[in-house]
Amino acid sequence: MSKIGALISRDVRMITRDGFLFFLLGYGFVVALVLRGVVAVLPFETLSLYLAPAVPFIGGMLVGTVFGLALVEEREVRTALLLRVSPLSGRHLALYLGGATLLLAFVSGGIGAWLYGQPVVRPGLFVACLLAGAFGAPLLMVFLGAVASNKIEAMAIGKAAGIVTSVPGLLFVLPDALWWTLAWSPWTWLYLGLLDSFTPGGRLADLAITIPDLPDVVWPIVPVALMVPASLGLLRRYRRQVV
Repeated sequence: MSKIGALISRDVRMITRDGFLFFLLGYGFVVALVLRGVVAVLPFETLSLYLAPAVPFIGGMLVGTVFGLALVEEREVRTALLLRVSPLSGRHLALYLGGATLLLAFVSGGIGAWLYGQPVVRPGLFVACLLAGAFGAPLLMVFLGAVASNKIEAMAIGKAAGIVTSVPGLLFVLPDALWWTLAWSPWTWLYLGLLDSFTPGGRLADLAITIPDLPDVVWPIVPVALMVPASLGLLRRYRRQVV
C-alpha cells in the first residue's frame, strides 16, 4: 500500500503543480454548469434530456487526456513512465494507472451529471453506464501515450478523439432502422443507455430517436467489451516504445 500511496502522491503533485492539467480536470464541471444554464433559457423542452447523456463523457475524456499527456511527457523526457523507476512491476503499474483513471473518470462523470441536474429515473442503469463509460479514460490515456510523439501532438489527437464521442449525434439524422451502423462506437451504446436512464418510461416513444428494445445489461456490457481489448492492445504498443 505504501508503494501505491507513493504513486498517488506523485500524481497528485504532478497535476496540482501543472496549472493546465489541473484546469483540464475541472473544465468538465464548468461545461456542465454552462450547459445547464444554456438549456434553462432556450425554448426547447427536450434539449436538456438529449444533452444529459453526453455530460458524463466530458469528464471522462478530460481525465484520460490529463493522464495521457503525462505519459507522453514521461516519454519525452526519457524517464520511461516509471516502468524503470517504479517500485511496482510493469503489470502492477499498468493496473494502477488504469484503475486510477477509471475511478477518477467515474467520479468526474458523476459530478458532472449532478451539476448538470437532469433527474435520473433509473439509477441502476445510470450507474452501470457511468461506470462503463469510465473505461474510456484508460483507453484515451494509452491511446495518446502510444500514438502521440509529443504533448502538442497529443493535444491535437485528444481533440480529434473527442469527435469520436460525438458519434451518437448521428442517431438524430439516421433512420431508426440504421442505428446499428454506429454500433462500432462504445459511446453509441453508452448514450442510448444513459438516455434511457434519464427518460421517464412514458416519454420514450416521444423522443426524436428510438432506443432499441434490448436488455438493460447490453448498454454497459458492450462498451466495456469494445474498450478493454483496445486498451490492452495500445498498452502493449506503448510498453514496447518505452522499455
